[in-house]
Amino acid sequence: MRLSVSIALLCALAGCTEPADPAANLDLHRLPTTVTLSLGQTVEVAGTVVGFEGVNSDSRCASDLICVWAGNAEVRITIGPAVGEGPTYLVTLNTTLEPRNSDEVHGLVVTLVNLLPNPVSTETTRHYRAVIRIERAP
Repeated sequence: MRLSVSIALLCALAGCTEPADPAANLDLHRLPTTVTLSLGQTVEVAGTVVGFEGVNSDSRCASDLICVWAGNAEVRITIGPAVGEGPTYLVTLNTTLEPRNSDEVHGLVVTLVNLLPNPVSTETTRHYRAVIRIERAP
């Protein structure tokens, strides 16, 4: 009982939307969906792997400050086949600048919904999590 309560509490504290298990495999019928990926974590969608590679830069306005500009975070997402042949694409998505927050690769549209946590001026931002929406390409 304590273990399940502890896991639920950790998820709540981490701000999970729909955490993606590293081995998660989503069916196309479950799309669109929104997942939260930690750095290095991936989710498989019908034979295509979507992963959160890292944050190139983060100049977003700290949550404890008032800024003239919202700033921008640049995030690296990989999209490629789970097995077999085919290229893996490295996609750079931004929270406010171009290229904006979505791209289409391998029949999927991947959208950066949010980058967590929001920066605080007195702390170094760590333990990034990307909230990503995945849907079928039109």
